[in-house]
Amino acid sequence: MDDAIITLAETKADLIAIKDLQQKNIRGERNSNEIIKDGFVTIEYSLEELRDLSGNKHHVVIKQGDAVLGYALYVPRESFVVRKDLGHLSHVTQQSYGVRHNWCIMGQVCIGAALRGKGYFRKMYNFMRETYKDRHDGIITDISSKNPRSMSAHLSVGFHLVESYKDDSGTEWHIVAWPWNKP
Repeated sequence: MDDAIITLAETKADLIAIKDLQQKNIRGERNSNEIIKDGFVTIEYSLEELRDLSGNKHHVVIKQGDAVLGYALYVPRESFVVRKDLGHLSHVTQQSYGVRHNWCIMGQVCIGAALRGKGYFRKMYNFMRETYKDRHDGIITDISSKNPRSMSAHLSVGFHLVESYKDDSGTEWHIVAWPWNKP
Protein backbone atom coordinates (compact mmCIF):
# COMPACT_ATOMS: atom_id res chain seq x y z
CA MET A 1 0.00 0.00 0.00
CA ASP A 2 2.90 2.36 -0.58
CA ASP A 3 0.76 4.32 -2.99
CA ALA A 4 -1.84 5.19 -0.32
CA ILE A 5 -1.82 8.93 0.39
CA ILE A 6 -3.26 11.08 3.14
CA THR A 7 -5.15 14.08 1.85
CA LEU A 8 -8.32 16.11 2.33
CA ALA A 9 -11.77 14.89 1.28
CA GLU A 10 -12.83 17.35 -1.38
CA THR A 11 -15.61 15.73 -3.39
CA LYS A 12 -19.04 14.23 -2.87
CA ALA A 13 -17.54 10.93 -4.02
CA ASP A 14 -15.09 11.14 -1.08
CA LEU A 15 -18.01 11.62 1.33
CA ILE A 16 -19.87 8.67 -0.20
CA ALA A 17 -16.73 6.53 0.21
CA ILE A 18 -16.42 7.67 3.85
CA LYS A 19 -20.05 6.66 4.40
CA ASP A 20 -19.42 3.24 2.82
CA LEU A 21 -16.37 2.59 5.04
CA GLN A 22 -18.30 3.82 8.07
CA GLN A 23 -21.12 1.35 7.39
CA LYS A 24 -18.65 -1.55 7.19
CA ASN A 25 -17.23 -0.63 10.60
CA ILE A 26 -20.30 0.43 12.58
CA ARG A 27 -20.56 -1.49 15.82
CA GLY A 28 -23.84 -3.22 14.98
CA GLU A 29 -22.37 -4.71 11.80
CA ARG A 30 -19.32 -6.27 13.46
CA ASN A 31 -19.03 -9.48 15.46
CA SER A 32 -17.48 -9.54 18.93
CA ASN A 33 -14.12 -10.87 17.68
CA GLU A 34 -13.85 -8.04 15.13
CA ILE A 35 -14.80 -5.48 17.77
CA ILE A 36 -12.06 -6.67 20.13
CA LYS A 37 -9.40 -7.04 17.40
CA ASP A 38 -10.17 -4.05 15.19
CA GLY A 39 -12.42 -1.67 17.11
CA PHE A 40 -15.55 -0.05 15.70
CA VAL A 41 -17.27 3.25 14.99
CA THR A 42 -20.36 4.25 16.94
CA ILE A 43 -22.22 7.04 15.17
CA GLU A 44 -23.71 6.59 11.71
CA TYR A 45 -23.53 9.98 10.02
CA SER A 46 -25.70 10.83 7.03
CA LEU A 47 -24.11 12.25 3.87
CA GLU A 48 -25.54 15.66 4.78
CA GLU A 49 -23.99 15.48 8.25
CA LEU A 50 -20.64 14.42 6.79
CA ARG A 51 -20.78 17.47 4.52
CA ASP A 52 -21.93 19.88 7.23
CA LEU A 53 -19.67 18.64 10.06
CA SER A 54 -16.49 20.04 8.56
CA GLY A 55 -17.87 23.52 7.93
CA ASN A 56 -16.03 25.02 4.98
CA LYS A 57 -12.96 22.85 5.61
CA HIS A 58 -12.36 19.17 4.87
CA HIS A 59 -12.15 15.80 6.58
CA VAL A 60 -8.90 13.87 6.31
CA VAL A 61 -8.83 10.69 4.21
CA ILE A 62 -6.42 7.97 3.21
CA LYS A 63 -6.79 7.27 -0.49
CA GLN A 64 -5.43 4.81 -2.97
CA GLY A 65 -6.54 6.08 -6.35
CA ASP A 66 -10.19 7.00 -5.86
CA ALA A 67 -10.72 4.49 -3.03
CA VAL A 68 -11.00 5.85 0.53
CA LEU A 69 -9.24 3.44 2.91
CA GLY A 70 -9.49 5.52 6.07
CA TYR A 71 -10.90 8.78 7.36
CA ALA A 72 -10.83 11.24 10.24
CA LEU A 73 -13.87 13.49 10.58
CA TYR A 74 -12.85 17.08 11.31
CA VAL A 75 -15.42 19.09 13.29
CA PRO A 76 -14.62 22.77 14.00
CA ARG A 77 -16.38 24.63 16.81
CA GLU A 78 -18.85 26.34 14.47
CA SER A 79 -20.14 22.92 13.37
CA PHE A 80 -20.90 21.55 16.84
CA VAL A 81 -24.58 22.34 16.25
CA VAL A 82 -24.76 19.79 13.39
CA ARG A 83 -24.68 16.99 15.97
CA LYS A 84 -25.93 18.09 19.36
CA ASP A 85 -24.40 14.95 20.89
CA LEU A 86 -20.95 16.48 20.27
CA GLY A 87 -21.70 19.63 22.29
CA HIS A 88 -20.55 18.11 25.59
CA LEU A 89 -17.02 18.01 24.19
CA SER A 90 -17.08 21.77 23.64
CA HIS A 91 -18.08 22.23 27.28
CA VAL A 92 -15.21 20.01 28.45
CA THR A 93 -12.63 21.96 26.44
CA GLN A 94 -13.86 25.23 27.95
CA GLN A 95 -13.76 23.78 31.48
CA SER A 96 -10.38 22.09 31.10
CA TYR A 97 -8.55 24.53 28.85
CA GLY A 98 -10.40 27.85 29.10
CA VAL A 99 -12.60 29.73 26.67
CA ARG A 100 -9.63 31.40 24.98
CA HIS A 101 -8.71 28.05 23.48
CA ASN A 102 -10.18 26.96 20.18
CA TRP A 103 -10.37 23.20 19.90
CA CYS A 104 -11.80 21.01 17.18
CA ILE A 105 -13.51 17.67 17.64
CA MET A 106 -12.64 14.36 16.07
CA GLY A 107 -16.10 13.30 14.93
CA GLN A 108 -14.92 9.79 14.11
CA VAL A 109 -11.81 8.03 12.90
CA CYS A 110 -11.66 4.76 10.97
CA ILE A 111 -8.87 2.85 9.27
CA GLY A 112 -9.93 0.23 6.73
CA ALA A 113 -8.87 -3.38 7.31
CA ALA A 114 -6.12 -3.31 4.64
CA LEU A 115 -4.23 -0.51 6.46
CA ARG A 116 -4.70 -1.40 10.13
CA GLY A 117 -1.50 -1.78 12.11
CA LYS A 118 0.61 0.00 9.48
CA GLY A 119 0.94 3.41 11.11
CA TYR A 120 -1.79 5.19 9.16
CA PHE A 121 -3.76 6.11 12.27
CA ARG A 122 -0.82 8.17 13.55
CA LYS A 123 -0.01 9.52 10.08
CA MET A 124 -3.58 10.67 9.57
CA TYR A 125 -3.70 12.45 12.94
CA ASN A 126 -0.33 14.10 12.25
CA PHE A 127 -1.62 15.26 8.86
CA MET A 128 -4.69 16.72 10.56
CA ARG A 129 -2.52 18.51 13.14
CA GLU A 130 -0.29 20.01 10.45
CA THR A 131 -3.32 21.06 8.39
CA TYR A 132 -5.32 22.66 11.19
CA LYS A 133 -2.81 23.64 13.93
CA ASP A 134 -2.90 27.31 12.92
CA ARG A 135 -6.66 27.30 13.34
CA HIS A 136 -7.01 25.15 16.52
CA ASP A 137 -5.19 24.62 19.80
CA GLY A 138 -5.82 20.89 19.74
CA ILE A 139 -8.36 18.14 19.22
CA ILE A 140 -10.72 16.34 21.56
CA THR A 141 -12.89 13.25 21.21
CA ASP A 142 -14.62 10.61 23.25
CA ILE A 143 -14.09 6.86 23.08
CA SER A 144 -16.35 4.07 24.31
CA SER A 145 -14.85 1.95 27.07
CA LYS A 146 -15.96 -0.97 24.91
CA ASN A 147 -13.36 0.06 22.30
CA PRO A 148 -9.95 -0.50 23.93
CA ARG A 149 -8.17 -0.64 20.56
CA SER A 150 -9.24 2.93 19.83
CA MET A 151 -8.27 4.13 23.30
CA SER A 152 -4.82 2.58 23.00
CA ALA A 153 -4.29 4.05 19.53
CA HIS A 154 -5.31 7.55 20.67
CA LEU A 155 -3.03 7.44 23.72
CA SER A 156 -0.12 6.33 21.53
CA VAL A 157 -0.57 9.39 19.28
CA GLY A 158 -0.37 11.81 22.22
CA PHE A 159 -3.92 12.13 23.52
CA HIS A 160 -4.43 12.12 27.28
CA LEU A 161 -7.47 11.28 29.39
CA VAL A 162 -9.44 14.35 30.45
CA GLU A 163 -12.41 12.68 32.13
CA SER A 164 -14.83 9.77 31.90
CA TYR A 165 -18.63 9.73 32.04
CA LYS A 166 -21.57 7.37 31.56
CA ASP A 167 -24.23 8.03 28.96
CA ASP A 168 -27.95 7.42 29.44
CA SER A 169 -27.57 3.75 28.48
CA GLY A 170 -24.87 3.20 31.13
CA THR A 171 -21.99 2.97 28.64
CA GLU A 172 -18.78 4.52 29.95
CA TRP A 173 -17.00 7.00 27.68
CA HIS A 174 -13.50 8.45 27.96
CA ILE A 175 -12.90 12.02 26.81
CA VAL A 176 -9.36 12.40 25.48
CA ALA A 177 -7.54 15.48 24.25
CA TRP A 178 -4.39 16.19 22.26
CA PRO A 179 -3.08 19.75 22.69
CA TRP A 180 -1.33 20.93 19.53
CA ASN A 181 -0.19 24.35 20.62
CA LYS A 182 1.15 24.87 24.10
CA PRO A 183 -0.08 28.18 25.62
